[in-house]
Amino acid sequence: MDHYVKSFLIKLPKNAVVLDVGSGWCWHWRNVNDIRPDVKIIALDFIEENFLHSTKLLPENSLKQIYFIHDDFNSLN
Repeated sequence: MDHYVKSFLIKLPKNAVVLDVGSGWCWHWRNVNDIRPDVKIIALDFIEENFLHSTKLLPENSLKQIYFIHDDFNSLN
């Protein structure tokens, strides 16, 4: 999975913003800061507890690039 994430990230334009719908624990973004410190990730999930796990599992430098949004993507506010 890391290979696919890296391949995706390196193709993005400078200062890109990625919307990850159904992001879960966001573990796949754990190396985002090492690969692309300019990219921002918008993590959208309807299970708020997933973000609690994310903040415990992900490195602090990657967490600075990830913005968590707790909402239902079937009926966004």
